[in-house]
Parts: sequence; C-alpha cells; structure tokens
Amino acid sequence: MIIKDNKILVGLYVVFILHQFFERILDVSLGLLDSFLDPLLCFPVLLPILEYEWKRYYPERGRLALPELTTLTLIFIALFEFGFPRINSRFVFDWYDFPFYLLGFLFYVFFLRNQFLYSIYSDSKK
Repeated sequence: MIIKDNKILVGLYVVFILHQFFERILDVSLGLLDSFLDPLLCFPVLLPILEYEWKRYYPERGRLALPELTTLTLIFIALFEFGFPRINSRFVFDWYDFPFYLLGFLFYVFFLRNQFLYSIYSDSKK
C-alpha cells in the first residue's frame, strides 16, 4: 500500500483526522492549533492525493513538474483564502495562514515528495 509505506505521511493524515475529529465532532478548542494546523497540514495531505490521481489518469505524462505543482498550490491557496470566504461565512480570510501554507508546501516538496513519488511510480512496475 502506497500511503502506509511512508510513515511520516501516515502520521500527518492521522494528526489531520484527529484534529478534525476533536474540532468538529467533540467541539474541543485547541487554541492556536485550530487556527494554523489546517493550513500547515493542507499541502502535505492534499498534494500526495493530487499526485497519485495525476499518475492514475495521465500515466504517459509522468510526474507533475515543480512549476505545475507550485501553480496548483497557489490556485488552491487563492481558492481557500479568497474564494471560499465569499461563498460561505464559516471560512475566514487570514493573512497569517499564508506562511503556514508555504511551510506545509515546502515540507512536502523537500521531505515527502521524492519518497512518495518513488513509491507510486515503482509500485506500477511490480
């Protein structure tokens, strides 16, 4: 299984799901974590799914190039911070989210991406 091979990625998914459970279901407030954990984990959680689906639907194209991944990340940030708050009042624009999005993106690109891409592309050759 692709995800379970990367223990850091599994840990990030677990932290993300637990935070959502505590925040949404149990209505437990965790202070600053509630404000900044979601933007921090957003891209390490979202981008592997996006890259897996890209490989699944466009295997002949190979992996997403870094400029493509960066552009998609910027589009998602614009959607999350500018689009969603216009559609639903539960979403709030916050400039402080931007550095956390950036940190999450950089963490994915520099620490998770190569191992994840290796696992999905070497898995298809088995």
